[in-house]
Amino acid sequence: MNDVDRAISTVADATLAIVLIVAAMGVLVVFVEGDDRKHDPVESKQTAQTVTASTMNTTYNLSDAVAHLDEHYSYYSPYEGDQLERISHGPIGTQIADVAVANVAIAGETVSREGEDYEAVLDEQLQAALVASQFDTQISAYWTPLNGVDVEGVVEIGQTPPHDADVSTTTVTVASGFPNVDASVLGERNNETDYRPVAKAVADATVEGYLPELESQRALESSGLDYLLTTYRYNRLATVLVGHSDDIEQWLTPSEANASAANEYLSDHLATVLVDQLEMLHGDVYDNPEEALESVSVSEVTLTVRTWT
Repeated sequence: MNDVDRAISTVADATLAIVLIVAAMGVLVVFVEGDDRKHDPVESKQTAQTVTASTMNTTYNLSDAVAHLDEHYSYYSPYEGDQLERISHGPIGTQIADVAVANVAIAGETVSREGEDYEAVLDEQLQAALVASQFDTQISAYWTPLNGVDVEGVVEIGQTPPHDADVSTTTVTVASGFPNVDASVLGERNNETDYRPVAKAVADATVEGYLPELESQRALESSGLDYLLTTYRYNRLATVLVGHSDDIEQWLTPSEANASAANEYLSDHLATVLVDQLEMLHGDVYDNPEEALESVSVSEVTLTVRTWT
């Protein structure tokens, strides 16, 4: 996941972001409202790219995640208020993608609550930036490590188009911050329909992206809020995958911290989930592991920009 502790921009950056958004969306208004539908699709694509490249500062709070940790995992947090604030600076599209990844759910169960306030603040800021425009807009983001599996992160920022609206839609992709999967994994197959190498490679990349080993090791060996949030992620991912976090606790104390072992534990269990799902998809979505590998999308998030009047 992209680093959320990005440097704070100047006020001029934020102002420029709003100007770029409104100016860019103005092009989409021509596409939606004009009677002449000869609008160049390339121009619409460039508009979406402009919107997603415009930068914005977002200050959000992690109190929901800390409360969740305190309530379910017997960790007491002395942190509150401003101590739980984080500041993200970067392209709006990248920040929306960050929220989608933070909202990841497995079999319908959301792993973390770290993205809740982040999503709310982004939504408020984007709608405030567009309040004077002549159209409505929505930017949604969707992340899944592999097409068809029940592991996904979703977020919708902005308003919902009415069912009878004339909607202009443009889709782009941005980096998720997670590593990609190497095609060489197929060399480890036991047979022509063995999906486990693909599942394990996707699981490794997903866990590494969600809990980077080196950063997680440093956090586990430390104290303070970073330690609490890192243990929260480990506990939650283990709980969603296994049903409890008892087994992983041995690697989460500062004196026995072992992010490598914890990540391998999580990856093995996620790979089992993915193998089961891929085998269920065999014959309907995929005929072989090669096709599954081609649909791996762990390293990217799909953004969809919709505008209407």
